[in-house]
Amino acid sequence: MQINVKGWKTVQTTARFTVKSNGRMVSIRCNQQSNSGDVGTEYTLGTLISGYRPQYTITVPLESIAGGGGNYGYIRCYANGGIKLKISRSTYSSSGGLTLYGTVEFGI
Repeated sequence: MQINVKGWKTVQTTARFTVKSNGRMVSIRCNQQSNSGDVGTEYTLGTLISGYRPQYTITVPLESIAGGGGNYGYIRCYANGGIKLKISRSTYSSSGGLTLYGTVEFGI
């Protein structure tokens, strides 16, 4: 499985993305550690190669182990292959930040 990574800005954040395929399904997992309070920050992560793109745009919420819920933003995979990460709520905490996670899965 390949992903073409575009340049994207980093604002005191680190992100780990795992892209897997078993020939029938594609899984894109995001694990974003943030301590900067990135409110309303959108990252263009890259583009999936042809053949591994979803038929429709898929959006999954970002959740936090510490904060619970899925209202911290989302990871989105577009039908054209583009992948974006949106952080829509402050992730700052007194302990140094929250770890956000989300997984997009679709059939190929």
